[in-house]
Amino acid sequence: PATRKITLAQLLSNTGGIAAFTSDEEARTMPALSGTPSQRRAQFARWILARPPAKPVGKFHYSNAGFALAAAMLE
Repeated sequence: PATRKITLAQLLSNTGGIAAFTSDEEARTMPALSGTPSQRRAQFARWILARPPAKPVGKFHYSNAGFALAAAMLE
């Protein structure tokens, strides 16, 4: 619910509050993903959006995961 109103513009401007995923430590928290690349992107999107925002929405916080979500939205 906390991520439901995050917009594409916020994801692309790093103000969506999504975790950065710039470290190995953060990457280790991800579940195993399977299937086609498209299926794996959808699984990742569902998983990351089920988590609470890492930072307040609207505040700048660089996020690789935010760009992955933007790609999934476009797909």
